[in-house]
Amino acid sequence: MKRNISLDILKFILAFFVIGLHGRLFYDINPYLSFTFVSGLFRVAVPLFILITGFFFAEISNNKGFIKWCKRILFLYIFWNIIYLPLWYHKGMSPKIFTFIITNGFLHLWYISHMLVASFFVWFTRKLSIKKGLILAISLYLIGCFLQYLANYSKNNFITQYVSHLYIYRNFLFFCFPFFYLGYALNKGGFKFKNYIFYISIFLFIIEITINTFLSYYYSKDLNFDLLVSLIILCPLIFIKTKEILLISSTKYIALLSSGIYFIHILTFYFIDILISPTSSLLRILLCSILSLILASILIIINKYLKFKIL
Repeated sequence: MKRNISLDILKFILAFFVIGLHGRLFYDINPYLSFTFVSGLFRVAVPLFILITGFFFAEISNNKGFIKWCKRILFLYIFWNIIYLPLWYHKGMSPKIFTFIITNGFLHLWYISHMLVASFFVWFTRKLSIKKGLILAISLYLIGCFLQYLANYSKNNFITQYVSHLYIYRNFLFFCFPFFYLGYALNKGGFKFKNYIFYISIFLFIIEITINTFLSYYYSKDLNFDLLVSLIILCPLIFIKTKEILLISSTKYIALLSSGIYFIHILTFYFIDILISPTSSLLRILLCSILSLILASILIIINKYLKFKIL
């Protein structure tokens, strides 16, 4: 079947953004340079992954299809958490950690469980008008952004103790649902934007990163940003601009490759740190990228012969 692989290529690039994010690119050179990438540029990756998934989710037309989709996502979540279970065991398997694994997954797998829950919200609100759904999604995301900024910059002890917990704002409600619904809405609504809006969104993104970098320096804190206000505008526009590029192919190889890289890269980092322990973040990320690419290619071959697909 012929398909437009422009989105596959975007996901492939984003998979390396995630490697750069988790490898904390340039942290050994300059913390503020690292901040612009790790809490800036690379943060487009996961929202776009979720948005793209939401776009294709919109093609599901009945409960049977929805249940099938959920089973598929749940299987991926369980399978890859089992793969990473030895790493959790290595950290020490307390009841608290075990509960965390069940509800959130291992590190980068968090978004799969939260996206699955978000899909239920989208499915059961699909009768809403797109306009009302978008208002709900954007409002929830802005609440999440507010909570995150509050957690990062507030000096109030209550806020520091409770609101600063990552999963208070980076969760199915304030993060996954908004982008999942945006993808869904883009499929149903067929929105189009003028080029200047895209350029304005990039400008706002750069401004937000610059302000956060300055404040990180001013507060002398190692701040972390998963939710950037500008992403709720920028990510849908990146998606639309990418989708407009027609690259027709009959293969899903690049899509599978990006999934493989995403799933395997943390394990790759783990073994690189044990065997080599590179002090350079750039070298560490480069090694992880190359090795993850090789391992993902092997996973694609294995995936062909499995009844239950792991990619």
